[in-house]
Amino acid sequence: MAIDETDWKTTRLLDHIQHVRTNLRLLDDIATKRIHLTNNTGTTRRLDSAPTPINLAAADLLDQIHTMSRLLAKAAGLATTKTIPTDPILQKLTQNQYLTTLANRKDYANILTMLGEAAHQSDRMIDPDPTTRIIGRCPNCRAVLSIPREHKPSPGLWGQCRMCGHDYNYGQVQQTQLARLAAANIVDTDTEIRRLLKTAGIEMSGSFLRVSKHRGQLSDLGKDEQGHNLYALAEVYLLVRPDLEDDDDGFDMSNCNG
Repeated sequence: MAIDETDWKTTRLLDHIQHVRTNLRLLDDIATKRIHLTNNTGTTRRLDSAPTPINLAAADLLDQIHTMSRLLAKAAGLATTKTIPTDPILQKLTQNQYLTTLANRKDYANILTMLGEAAHQSDRMIDPDPTTRIIGRCPNCRAVLSIPREHKPSPGLWGQCRMCGHDYNYGQVQQTQLARLAAANIVDTDTEIRRLLKTAGIEMSGSFLRVSKHRGQLSDLGKDEQGHNLYALAEVYLLVRPDLEDDDDGFDMSNCNG
């Protein structure tokens, strides 16, 4: 018996929607730093407390998925508002009447691609790919952008967003992400500051912040409850910005020991 094409399409849509829904809880935990994923094996460590209130990359992805869910709801004829959380919207979309409407649309292939990319990005956020690094958000659709780890976000390099196909400049995306981080008034430990800078494609050695503080280039902001030194990300940004502007080959301080 031949499989009905609409049934096949709705099944694929349902699988992708449920995939994204499954990842939402973990993404929210990562965004609010209830958990912090440390490697690509799914290993987690609990955070009892942390000065930084949010993981910006995960929060960005949650915003992107919420926007996507509202677009899909509109396409399916489901009324929503900005205040309705993502999961209830996606749950509604798993009903057969909405799945069928989406499956019969002329842009079904684009809808499936959008859902598939959301599932892919959420998977990568939960189980990071060690061969890539996040550098910021697409200036067109706000999707989270990743590049191969061996590539540096040089102003002379361009990439294409997997979500919307928009061409973007590595350097411009990096500078936008850095400015956004700097404006967030984040104070955190060495490890967390370096992790946040990685979301803008910047890597530095474990000793860079300590040496810079010793030299008086960074303020002494005390220690956290575990005795770890605290740093202001805005100060670190101002410290590395001249190197970013002068270096056309990108910025990498992973081998810098001060």
